[in-house]
Amino acid sequence: MPAFVFATAVAALVLGLAITAFMAYIYVSYSGQTSAYDSAAVCASTRAIANCRFEGTAALVAKRTDNGDLLVDVVFADLPGKTYTAYFTSKDSSFWQTLRQGSSAQAELWQGNVTRLAGAKTSTNPDELPNTGLLAVAVFGTATLAVLVVFIWLLWLNRRAAAAKATP
Repeated sequence: MPAFVFATAVAALVLGLAITAFMAYIYVSYSGQTSAYDSAAVCASTRAIANCRFEGTAALVAKRTDNGDLLVDVVFADLPGKTYTAYFTSKDSSFWQTLRQGSSAQAELWQGNVTRLAGAKTSTNPDELPNTGLLAVAVFGTATLAVLVVFIWLLWLNRRAAAAKATP
């Protein structure tokens, strides 16, 4: 078997395994975050907001952009002394334009991230994560297995041809 065929098959196999493993990791990670967020109760007190979703009125203290992201700095009335940043993507620019510095809006805070502002989901809201799901993992996994089968078949053909040449 030519060396380039062997090297190409090995490279495709390694790449397929890496993509499959990465997509599986992303699926598990994003699904865990989404599940934790969706199952978190609303905070009963402002004293313990680590494992719940805090909802309250927030003052919009600044609007800015950073590398194409649209940001809004807010301070919650019930959580004074700390400024939190709500992150929006460019697809939310029309909503971002409606927000006015100095105004107040209802907001939600989960694990230190503003997840909702004035009813809109922010880009740090786990429900907005770009989870591809198990279908993509299955497709890449199946393709990787197909490459592995072809690779094994090519090795078998190569050894069979070498054995035929060696026999007088």
